[in-house]
Amino acid sequence: LIPSILSAMEKKSLKKSEVDALKQLKSSDMKYRMLIEQSIDAIFMIFRGRMIYINHNFEQLFGVNSLDVSADGFKFNSLLTPGCYNQVERYILQAVRNPGSSINFEMKLELANGKVLDAEIAFSSFEYHDEIAYQGVIHDISVRKKIMERNTLLSRAVEQSPVSIVITDANATIEYANPTFEQRTGYSLHEALGQNPRILQSGEHSPDFYRQMWEVLLSGKTWTGELKNKTKEGLVLWESVSISPIYSDQGIVEHYVGVKEDITSRIDTLDQLRQAKEKAEESNRLKSAFLATMSHELRTPLNQIIGFSGIIPQLTQDESVVDFAKQINKSGNELFSLIEDIFQMAMVEHSPVVLRRNRVVIGNIAELLKISLSDLLQTTGKQDVIRMSVDVEPATEARHIITDKPKLIQALTQLLRNAVKFTSGGFVTVKIELTDDLNLKIAVADSGIGI
Repeated sequence: LIPSILSAMEKKSLKKSEVDALKQLKSSDMKYRMLIEQSIDAIFMIFRGRMIYINHNFEQLFGVNSLDVSADGFKFNSLLTPGCYNQVERYILQAVRNPGSSINFEMKLELANGKVLDAEIAFSSFEYHDEIAYQGVIHDISVRKKIMERNTLLSRAVEQSPVSIVITDANATIEYANPTFEQRTGYSLHEALGQNPRILQSGEHSPDFYRQMWEVLLSGKTWTGELKNKTKEGLVLWESVSISPIYSDQGIVEHYVGVKEDITSRIDTLDQLRQAKEKAEESNRLKSAFLATMSHELRTPLNQIIGFSGIIPQLTQDESVVDFAKQINKSGNELFSLIEDIFQMAMVEHSPVVLRRNRVVIGNIAELLKISLSDLLQTTGKQDVIRMSVDVEPATEARHIITDKPKLIQALTQLLRNAVKFTSGGFVTVKIELTDDLNLKIAVADSGIGI
């Protein structure tokens, strides 16, 4: 419109004032065009149902160009899905009826090319050739929408979090606390705002503790630890706390955020377990000391019983007395072995076992097991009803292993004692062999009821 007016005016003989007015009009037109073309929004004009102008950003957004718009009959509705255009049209008809009126609204623009755009739309009307024309400004708010949705999500996550979240300024003045904080501490948000988190201190931690915590925070690092706090009512509140600084765009600490998990029940449980452990250890220590003392006190009379019952058969020819003496001696040895086992158990529980690793010839182990098994059969009187054997591969006898010899023999003797005790007749054998991966395998087998 303006260029056509300017062209008509230039054909006439103009006065100086008219020339100045013409220059101003040209300058104004140029500024208006630059403003429209450089706008970050998509701008278009509609007259008699078809588009008569679009700016550069409109071309970029909708994938059309000025040549398409200059074609006769190009309409705005061709760029949108039918349903979307009907919705836009309803908005316009509701508010844009007279020249100079306008309307602003937000909606999702569903483009004909399948793209969906979150947009803020401003429509205004103006008079053009004695008729109403429309100008539309479409501002893409997709990024803003995403940011708002993200902020909404984060806000809900904080509000609905099962842990306490507190935000303070750089001076540790509370600016926000979520509902969980209110529930756990008994302080409402209104009561907490403007306060320092020290209102929760219980007096459990020393000033040095808090000084070290602030040294970490002031160095720009995250502090984590456990705090014994108290609620508004004075109840104990143990919390696992993580405090982190929040920086501005300039790298300055503006806020601190504290995330706190209630671990009161866990601390109480651990304390109960610690007390129970201490009681159990004390009870176990007393038990071990008692068993060790009893074992020592029982050995002296038991040695006399075993010793004298072993001598009686040499002092009399009375078969019944000899038989009784052998029974006493057998039972005495069994009782002695039992007491020895109890004493060993008490020693193991009372103090750590120290293993001494030495080179031991395998054949020597076999000989010691033969002696131990023979003594067990003699002691129990089963030498005539149980066959014994200790088998070791000839090529293995001369080899050696690294082990604690006394402890190994002691463990194997326990297995042999079990085998002899629960075997009334048959066999007890020991088989020693070297495996392919150079481990010594020792098997104790018997024909009794088993372990």
